[in-house]
Amino acid sequence: IDIVILSAPIITSNKSTYCFGDIALLKIGNTQGHKIHWYKDGIEIMAMENRMEIEASLAGIYEAVFENIGGCRKKSTRFNLQIYPFPVISVNTVPTKSLCYGESERLCVSTLPNSTYRWSTGATTPSILVNNAGNYFVEVTSAFGCTTKSNVVTVLVNDRILLTEPLDSKICTTSGEQITLTADPGYLSYTWNGLASSSNIFTVSKAGDYELTVADANGCMATVIYKVVSWCKEIIVVNAFSPNGDGVNDLWYVAGLENDPGATITIYNRYGALIFQTRGLNPAWDGRYKGVDVPVGVYYYQIKSSKSDKPLKGSVTLIR
Repeated sequence: IDIVILSAPIITSNKSTYCFGDIALLKIGNTQGHKIHWYKDGIEIMAMENRMEIEASLAGIYEAVFENIGGCRKKSTRFNLQIYPFPVISVNTVPTKSLCYGESERLCVSTLPNSTYRWSTGATTPSILVNNAGNYFVEVTSAFGCTTKSNVVTVLVNDRILLTEPLDSKICTTSGEQITLTADPGYLSYTWNGLASSSNIFTVSKAGDYELTVADANGCMATVIYKVVSWCKEIIVVNAFSPNGDGVNDLWYVAGLENDPGATITIYNRYGALIFQTRGLNPAWDGRYKGVDVPVGVYYYQIKSSKSDKPLKGSVTLIR
């Protein structure tokens, strides 16, 4: 009686995981020159008989069997060939319009468990924020190593709106001066200090900051600030005012001292009594003395300024 001990065939594969469309190469060694039988799901694959290597494209349980000349057989362990699907992905946010300069758009795909992501930008997150023009896509690799490339999304970015930076403007409000602010032409709309307009010019009568926002045909906007400062070429003194609280001529104002903080303004009544004194940075009188309204009548002022060698003297009439 001969006892023959057969070694079981060992199935090896060329990869650890397979995706749809892959061909698995299953191999065994056969140094003894035994007859080889291949089985899939318990059914022999007759066309693969005596092959040490087979190609498999279908998932299933594969086994190999050695058979010697005496008819003795030895079966391998089961090889479970699994073929995994590719992840189904799509970039699900597509810009509905071209972006304005400085705007961003978020591109994203569905989050899949244990998957990895690689965007055309090099980012490795399920979503990215883009603000540059270009074509974007992402490659998603599942937990089983199957990689899918997404659709390509084209992002367009409009040119930046570059507005001319305005120089400071000067205005003398005491003399009733008005100035016109002029912006770059050719834009769809202009908004001056919150007031919508179709004109690129805006007339102002007060000092201050004036904000301009323009919009082009693409809906893109840009903002610039026009600065208007108080300044008079010479000292201007009004000769009458009416401090009655109606909002019109309630202050006696001296213009032209904005750049002369050392200037002094002194006001006397008809008896020569001092009733008001101030510096050039605050050249206005409200018609009061020690918090009490002074009587109507004529008052006399004296202005000392570096703009004049001699004090400027005159009278102002207070009416109500």
